[in-house]
Amino acid sequence: MRRAAAGVAAPLAAAAALACASPGPVVVHYGEDLCHHCHMTISDPSYGGQVVTRTGRAYRFDDAGCLAAFLGGGEIAEGDVRGIWFSNYLDPDDLVPLGDAVFVRHERFRTPMGSAVAVVRAGAPADSLVAALAAERLTWSEVRMAAATLPRPGAAP
Repeated sequence: MRRAAAGVAAPLAAAAALACASPGPVVVHYGEDLCHHCHMTISDPSYGGQVVTRTGRAYRFDDAGCLAAFLGGGEIAEGDVRGIWFSNYLDPDDLVPLGDAVFVRHERFRTPMGSAVAVVRAGAPADSLVAALAAERLTWSEVRMAAATLPRPGAAP
């Protein structure tokens, strides 16, 4: 009987540990998922981002500017945010947490909503990209301020 109980306890403990793990970024289905802010289809893996709340709800975005504008809109409280991730422009399969992100603005970046901001992981590749393009490096606060000037979904032109 003890062996049977031990055989059940281990998988239950593993399941409980996974359930308590902090929610992380989710899979984005390119060509299917919609940006939570502008409602356009997310199609370019180079520029997207995600916000995941403490309850595990994931909000997907097609542009760092859309993500920033969404957070500025107050739909969710900042204290409810568990994490923010961005697609790495240099390696779109790599999701960069906000704390490791370098925001690079340059006209070469044809982002879906026109923010012209790409995100790369901090380090030598980010420094090289900024130098090669003579691009502008922004802080997260500057990205959020710039997002206030982006077109609003549903607003008249």
